[in-house]
Amino acid sequence: MSSMKNKSLKPFLYAAIIVVIALIILLPKLTGDEEKKNTAGPAGLGGPVPVQISIVKKEVFENTFSATGSIVSDEAVDLVPEINGKITHIYFKEGSFVQKGTLLVKINDAELQAQLKKAVSRKKLAEDKVFRQKTLFERDGISREALDIAQNELDLVLADIELLESQIEKTEIVAPFPGTVGLRSVSEGSYVTHAHKITSIQNNTSVKIDFSIPQRYMYAVKQGMPLTFKVSGSNKEYRGSVYAIEPGLETSSRSLKIRARAANDGTLKPGAFADVKLNFSGTIQSIFIPTETVVPDLRGHYVFKASGGKAVVTPVSIGLRNESNVQIEDGLQEGDTLIVSGIVQLRPNGEIKIVGKK
Repeated sequence: MSSMKNKSLKPFLYAAIIVVIALIILLPKLTGDEEKKNTAGPAGLGGPVPVQISIVKKEVFENTFSATGSIVSDEAVDLVPEINGKITHIYFKEGSFVQKGTLLVKINDAELQAQLKKAVSRKKLAEDKVFRQKTLFERDGISREALDIAQNELDLVLADIELLESQIEKTEIVAPFPGTVGLRSVSEGSYVTHAHKITSIQNNTSVKIDFSIPQRYMYAVKQGMPLTFKVSGSNKEYRGSVYAIEPGLETSSRSLKIRARAANDGTLKPGAFADVKLNFSGTIQSIFIPTETVVPDLRGHYVFKASGGKAVVTPVSIGLRNESNVQIEDGLQEGDTLIVSGIVQLRPNGEIKIVGKK
């Protein structure tokens, strides 16, 4: 019985011995891994954050602003009839240049001419009647009231003639200014009303450029300020100048609408997009840092400086901006060590590890 009992216990003893040996081998590794986790770098809790730095220095900065605008004709209008009628003549060629006052379209005025002829005949009779009444009045042959009635009849006829001449004038559509006539949308014989567009005319010897600037630049833009611009599809740089500024800001975008004018060599087409570049005050020398290094908060803005292996919060005052940099007016000096990466992971006075320099 004793020997059988010892045989049944042996497997358990062997298993226990194996477990003890395994614990002896594995325990140091487990404790070592735990220590590594506790002393891990940036991925671990409380470890130094790897960052890149940049030494602050003054740079030459071109104080410019870029905007997208639109090319607009210096003068442009759609020509529509002021009176209903049938077109009897079209005198212009599509795409041709015409001078101011050039007759472009004639609308049938036969009925108005007949009415005018009739009114002119009535005028002659009314004038003769006024002359006779004046003669009789001077001889005390009629009363003042009879003379006034005759004069009133003449005045009515003259008013009718003036109205008819005005209506006849409206049957002639002329160029309101020198320019290029567009495509026509009517033909001779067409019956037109006020709703029909006949053609358009544009004066593009010079063009306007409409664009907007943010509110922060509104006091920097002045009438006469030069600018440059390019249009899509061309590498040519055009020059112009600001000539009009909207008196108020657009409330939805808090932006100010600007209009400039530029000479046109024939390559600028109204409706095209323009990449506008305004130069506010030439070039300046100041401290400029990447925009992403500036952190906004309720009290203003701050950056992180590297000092003694820690991230030091430094309040700054910002000035001009462009697409990638911002001017620092106060808070940084030349020679300061600015942290330029890992900004999101940084904490005030948190430990850092410098891994590169920009």
